[in-house]
Amino acid sequence: MTYRLKKRMKIGFQPAILQYAYTSNEATSNLELLNKWRIESPDIEKEERNSIYDKIIEANHTGSLSITAHHVTSIPVFPDNLSELNLSSCYTLESIPNLPDGLKSLTISGNQTIKISYFPDSLESLSIDMQAYEENYTFPALPY
Repeated sequence: MTYRLKKRMKIGFQPAILQYAYTSNEATSNLELLNKWRIESPDIEKEERNSIYDKIIEANHTGSLSITAHHVTSIPVFPDNLSELNLSSCYTLESIPNLPDGLKSLTISGNQTIKISYFPDSLESLSIDMQAYEENYTFPALPY
């Protein structure tokens, strides 16, 4: 079963801001965090992490990110200016960062373990293949 949300709303100008993640009491830029994630990859995830790394770098310029990865269990950061995200067949993906505030379109399919705690107010289009989720899964409130 797939649920779709269509919503139109005007999005104001949102300048790109370099955010920081705090680990071990030191600030690390998102790019450094992403590079560390790529370098410290388990062997089974190495090829997919390299590919995801390249796609995230490209998404910094395009605003669109599409990921298919069978072995990756986490993704550390998404670009701040991301407007479209597609996660498909990420069977072992358990951890994703908070969805960016400017995200307009989200598609999730073939994922069994991704947990999402909220949807950004900017979301206009949502498509989630719910077959992979357990019956008692708590779905986050939709923005209205």
